[in-house]
Amino acid sequence: MMGEYERPPWRANERRRALAATLKVIPFTGWTKRDRTAVECEGRLALGFLAGGVETRAVVFEG
Repeated sequence: MMGEYERPPWRANERRRALAATLKVIPFTGWTKRDRTAVECEGRLALGFLAGGVETRAVVFEG
């Protein structure tokens, strides 16, 4: 997911004992629908790892 960036273009927020976790993705360039879908899929996998005990997980795009 990092690609050529020095810092990740995403951020995971999770509160302890939270029922939901959100991964916010901030694209630096324009993405095709296919790219966006692929990033969303990877984001869901990352949330499964980062917030496995959370019931609700979402990937949102900013910008």
